[in-house]
Amino acid sequence: MQQNSSSKDKKYYSVRELEDSDPRKMQQFMEQYSLIEKMRKKRDAPVDSMGCDQSSSFQDKNTKEYRFQTLVSLMISAQTKDQVTDKAVQNLRGAGMTNAEEFLQNPKLKDPDELEKLLYPASFYKRKAQYILKTCKVLVEKYNGDIPNTIKGLCDLPGVGPKMGYLCLTHAWDDVQGIGVDVHVHRISNRLEWVDSSTPEKTRAQLEHLVPKDLWKPINTLLVGFGQTICRPVGPKCKDCAVSANCAYFAKIGSKNEKKRKLEKKQNQIEEEEESADGGSTTEDEDDTPELSDIEDLVKTPTKTDSNHVPANVENSAGKRKVRRLSRKALG
Repeated sequence: MQQNSSSKDKKYYSVRELEDSDPRKMQQFMEQYSLIEKMRKKRDAPVDSMGCDQSSSFQDKNTKEYRFQTLVSLMISAQTKDQVTDKAVQNLRGAGMTNAEEFLQNPKLKDPDELEKLLYPASFYKRKAQYILKTCKVLVEKYNGDIPNTIKGLCDLPGVGPKMGYLCLTHAWDDVQGIGVDVHVHRISNRLEWVDSSTPEKTRAQLEHLVPKDLWKPINTLLVGFGQTICRPVGPKCKDCAVSANCAYFAKIGSKNEKKRKLEKKQNQIEEEEESADGGSTTEDEDDTPELSDIEDLVKTPTKTDSNHVPANVENSAGKRKVRRLSRKALG
């Protein structure tokens, strides 16, 4: 893709729009990635202490117990916050969860109703209880109580998709075969225009084409934590983000918000000048800020018995302007 003269002068380049041969493509990605790494240096996001790699009660990663508990944690985590997933995993561990074979022998775990209580309030906890029990049976029957070591084998398990599969291979088997893409990775990769995709699987394919393989393992935890603390789905903290000056998403929403703020400020100035010319007060003490009920009293609808009445305080334009301004102040 050829860049026109104006785009060549830009500091920011959309990674997804640059050709693979363009050196700016990797440079742009690595600059943004490095800034996110610096913001995540404290490792203080929920995923850093409650992620799937932190869930097992077994410290030895070369045991089937560690691998099984990692898989179970991932199965619970689907569409569930890390704090809730961690609580459910702790419940299972407290009930005696070790490996798949003992899971099916444990009275507190093999009973669907009891298992549901331990998983609650994880989203879809009833369905997840069914999936976990079915998965345990498959593991015992086909894998000698261990978990599959291929992406196909993992994705064939009940309730396990590509995201869980690739993360499980990475953390349970230390075998990096792909990037685990959850909602955070999908959202942030599109906001930064590393990819242009509508589904996590399409995001994974495009990221694996872009991201150096030595970053395939850390990128999930890095972006998940970034999404939990800064680049949130609702109310992202763009002002606290080191990438905002180099972010396509912020360029879009930031310019819109700035225009809106300037317009509101100009409108307030005009109305205050008009009030001042009419002899009205242009300021109010904070204690005099009206409640919503006071505003409603000012502009209450005339009654049927007095349909021609117009309240004196909104009879003229100055009164109407004051009501609008006080309304905005009361609403914050």
